[in-house]
Amino acid sequence: MKLGRGRLILISAYLVFIVAVVYSANSQQWLAPLFSWLHRTPGGDKICHFLLAGGFAVAVNWLLHCHSLGSLQLGTVICLIFATLEECSQIWIPSRSFDLGAMAMNTLGILLFGPLARRLPSTSIKRADSPNRPLN
Repeated sequence: MKLGRGRLILISAYLVFIVAVVYSANSQQWLAPLFSWLHRTPGGDKICHFLLAGGFAVAVNWLLHCHSLGSLQLGTVICLIFATLEECSQIWIPSRSFDLGAMAMNTLGILLFGPLARRLPSTSIKRADSPNRPLN
């Protein structure tokens, strides 16, 4: 499976964003005003888990060209594993706490948004010397 350069750049940027959010949440610095607002908003934290994990699933599935493993896409499986490990890792981080509700919202976001990658346009571009190019 060949990964397109554009896809790789986009998924890398999204991954850096997620790592920055997780790091900031763990260190309680950088995005502190945003996290303060989220915790004051009813359900704000859970909505963010849902959206971040769901967006990650779309990006990873798109990166992997929606490759399927039975009834689930490979990217969905990868995201479920990653999100579960990340949430469970909070058990050992003193400034964080494991939250089953957050893990449920991660899972819901991944399962609902992951399949949307199939609706994204393909970025494959036929080369000029392709045998399928139109004749002039």
